[in-house]
Amino acid sequence: MVVEAAKQNCLSEVLIIAAGLSIQDPKERPQDKKQQADQMHEDFTNKESDFLGYFQLWQGFKEQQQALCVCVNGKILSASLKNQ
Repeated sequence: MVVEAAKQNCLSEVLIIAAGLSIQDPKERPQDKKQQADQMHEDFTNKESDFLGYFQLWQGFKEQQQALCVCVNGKILSASLKNQ
């Protein structure tokens, strides 16, 4: 799949899909907290496509990461460090 993607000039898109297929489902949850986890995962669920769900999860992760970090003189510091 990856080799053919390179030939078809769509390697970056296929690498994202291949990476998503190669990992454990990030939305797996403990049985005893299934309902709570399902509610938290609703923002990242896409009924049309599992891939779009992964994309939404990645976007949410990046937004959370940016919210927790601050950039000072080109260096990224966590929010906990900037308060010290």
